Amino acid sequence: MTSIFKIFGIAVVTIFYSVLATLSMPFDRRGRTYFALARRWSRSFLFVSNIKLEVEGSEHLQPDESYVYAANHSSYFDIPALLAGIDDRIRIIYKRELERIPVFGWQLRLSPFIGVDRSNPRDGMQSIARATEAIRSGSSVLVFPEGTRSTDGRLAAFKRGAFLLAARAQKPIVPVALVGSASIMEAGSSKIRSGTIRLCIGKPIPALATPGKEQERAAMEQVRYAIAQLLNSKESANQSPKFEHNS
Repeated sequence: MTSIFKIFGIAVVTIFYSVLATLSMPFDRRGRTYFALARRWSRSFLFVSNIKLEVEGSEHLQPDESYVYAANHSSYFDIPALLAGIDDRIRIIYKRELERIPVFGWQLRLSPFIGVDRSNPRDGMQSIARATEAIRSGSSVLVFPEGTRSTDGRLAAFKRGAFLLAARAQKPIVPVALVGSASIMEAGSSKIRSGTIRLCIGKPIPALATPGKEQERAAMEQVRYAIAQLLNSKESANQSPKFEHNS
């Protein structure tokens, strides 16, 4: 399957589920239908891209608990993998520029997800406040502590926002490692390679007992170390995915 057919398939399933989500919103005040559609979109997104998803560590999660999920970020395929692989009502903090995309952006603006203007620090703090309320109401929140996608697949330095959110919400942080997604679509390339993404869920790190900057920094280092360990353990065990190259 060539990359052009995969891109076409991604566009079709994205438009289809975006329209369904938009139509469902007036009748979906609690967002249950939206989260179900988001998960189906994610699975369809991976299917048409010929990507297999393997999930490890789901047993670490409690079904009646909400979390702050902290994951490494190196590919456009990270969000579909996370939404498809984690059985939870996960709200994503996304960059507001995505709302400019026709159809997809329109439903995103109306969705339970949380938009943020990354050029506006005040808006960033408001997004943390909205995310805190979402967690307290029973939803989980996904954050990428690196702040942006890694261009080489390596784990970059973390920013404080995710840990400020976890401290304010008094919720556990779950370290998540995505192995293999960086090689599926390399930075600056439009080629989509078939293969496997391994989603490795670590043990939740308890909420901070005494929130503060020093405690947040300590949690940041602990989570970064946990994600790095998950990444290294899979790669050093020769479990890195193999990909078939497409034109």
